[in-house]
Amino acid sequence: MYKRCDGGDRKFSAAERISGRAEECMSVGERTPWGGTPESQGGPGRAWADRTGGTGPYADARRVPVAAQSQKPLASGSSSPVLIFDIMDTVVFDPFFTEMPKFFDMSFPELMKAKHPSAWLEFEKNQCTQEELFARFFADRREFDSEGLLKMMVEQYRYLEGMEELLQRLRDAGYEMHVMSNYPMWFKMIEDKLAISKYMPWTFISCDGHMEGIRKPDPAAYEMAISIVGRPASNIIFVDDRSVNVEAAEVAGINGIIFSGAADLEVTLRGQGLEF
Repeated sequence: MYKRCDGGDRKFSAAERISGRAEECMSVGERTPWGGTPESQGGPGRAWADRTGGTGPYADARRVPVAAQSQKPLASGSSSPVLIFDIMDTVVFDPFFTEMPKFFDMSFPELMKAKHPSAWLEFEKNQCTQEELFARFFADRREFDSEGLLKMMVEQYRYLEGMEELLQRLRDAGYEMHVMSNYPMWFKMIEDKLAISKYMPWTFISCDGHMEGIRKPDPAAYEMAISIVGRPASNIIFVDDRSVNVEAAEVAGINGIIFSGAADLEVTLRGQGLEF
């Protein structure tokens, strides 16, 4: 059983976790309920020149250390809980579901039908370059304005309402926080614009570092987080907008919260004894 941000307790069935969102999700980033079917493996494409050899307006982007600007050592002896946050549609607005179809002058179902079935998943796990992703972005390999797509994504990245202020107060109260994200090297575009690492390091990312090649809800992601953070699972809180990811964290013994908004999250965290 895990907590929803609205205060309720709920156990989701497998059918509810999967079928309810399967037809919505083309991205296999933060919002897909599993990592496998062709219908779930499309999505926006991006990476950086220092890993892909790509060119364009972001080709000289700086390297972001995976554990940059951590507030304290990972294996802290503190009894305060460690918080691990999903990023897309938990901390940062994900442009994929609304803005990307507009960019391509398509409806979302049309974009889902046209996309390549596996290119995004490979990119997310650092198994293909940005250039390769763009070449296969659409199943028919049509050309498109890839630089324009990158520019649109950067323009749309923004903190969800109330989340930056909440992270700042948690940081100022001394809580250790980390990112756990299914996302490609485009996380650097988010970092360059929003400076997430002011509040928490990009410790666990599917494209790099400790978690390279592993995606939530793979149990290995949570086992790795427990090991790297150096705390008992019961002393870790995991926040994600995807119920399947939260449930997998709970199976590993981690306390899970389904994100539904900053205000509800604050209430839930205070209800679990956090003071900030």
